[in-house]
Amino acid sequence: MLDSFSEDFSYFTLRKKAMGESAATSVFGMSCTRQLDAKELIERPTDVTRSTVQKSVVIVAQGPHLFPGWREKLSLVTRAWFMQRDFRDTQILKVDNFEGCHFGPYTPLQQLDMLADHDTKSYFVGSTNSLLLQQKDRYSDVIINLDDTTVSITSSFLRSSLSLTHADRRWIDFLHAKVSATWDPSDPSRPTNHGYLGSEEFIRLQFEEYLLALLSATKYHLYLYSVPHSKRDLSAFTDIEGDPSLDFGEAWLEAWKVTSNYKLWNKYTDSHLFDIVDPRHPTAGALSIEDVNRRLAAQIEDLHLEERFATSKETINKHLASGKKQVSTAFNNLWADVETFRSAQRAKA
Repeated sequence: MLDSFSEDFSYFTLRKKAMGESAATSVFGMSCTRQLDAKELIERPTDVTRSTVQKSVVIVAQGPHLFPGWREKLSLVTRAWFMQRDFRDTQILKVDNFEGCHFGPYTPLQQLDMLADHDTKSYFVGSTNSLLLQQKDRYSDVIINLDDTTVSITSSFLRSSLSLTHADRRWIDFLHAKVSATWDPSDPSRPTNHGYLGSEEFIRLQFEEYLLALLSATKYHLYLYSVPHSKRDLSAFTDIEGDPSLDFGEAWLEAWKVTSNYKLWNKYTDSHLFDIVDPRHPTAGALSIEDVNRRLAAQIEDLHLEERFATSKETINKHLASGKKQVSTAFNNLWADVETFRSAQRAKA
């Protein structure tokens, strides 16, 4: 039995008919199945008559030896498709960006040769094997060591590309200050005030705002360099001077531009994204912490987040004794309300 937080994998074979000189053979399939409450769909199709919708994404391959590496990728794609809450949109199923990439939360010693293989473009893996640390120059660009809570950038090229700009430092200092001020060592899952500031939802929203601003500023950057000055229409952006993407790091942007990820993103996204999302770093220019605090206060007021959290605290406390699932559901329902409100705000814009 599936719930909205789980997934199920199935494996099967199909008979491939003989064609020409090729004899009949078998192909191998793997499917990832998830389900969603029908009420959460953005638009409910007429053929959805039950309270839940169950869908699967399927991979068919010549041999089962490919499945260990593809299982995680299939899970990511299926999860992303469900997060859209609109099954008519299958663009997310384009897996061009995953070809030649490996995602392994736990990678045994036997798979290390695959990481160094010429056909492996990139990977994101977890391991308890110290060999990765001993040969970090061979196997890594970045290492996150959970034992000593350090992040090491082993690639000199990435080290320069990932250098924080002044705006980046102001932004991360602001985020760190808010989380530190509400941190509860006895219960890291919730801030001391049990409110929005410092919560996981607060952190997620700040990163979402940062990433959207980064993407919007990149489109603004492309517009500046592709449209002649005499033909530009930037009348709505009189308060933006120069190229706002520089606040995110010129070296990083240039490094991103040569990746397959960037090419796919640029191909399938609106060239005028900056008309929808403000193309400005969250802590750009000479903004002080007080300026950022005022913007945050306005954000909280617009979304009525403290009111929502106050109501949710009662619900969450009521269900604490009932187990983790009920508490998770309460948080998810709250965040779904916030997302719905924010989507409506974006639509108005």
